[in-house]
Amino acid sequence: MKANRLRRQGYIPGIVYGNEYEDTPIMIENKSLNRLLREAGHNAFFEIAMENEIKPVRIREIQRDPVTK
Repeated sequence: MKANRLRRQGYIPGIVYGNEYEDTPIMIENKSLNRLLREAGHNAFFEIAMENEIKPVRIREIQRDPVTK
């Protein structure tokens, strides 16, 4: 699904990188991501469900459009 369409539907696109598994595109609800960042900060580890497993992840980079944000 295209990134702009995801954003219009209230989701944020992302990619999970890892040595143990292939790079995987994901989407997370905008409200959920904002709450996680507000409560835990940008360098915290999070757990996400991927391929029927819970995996620890960390946000490496957030890209924002300087014109619209």
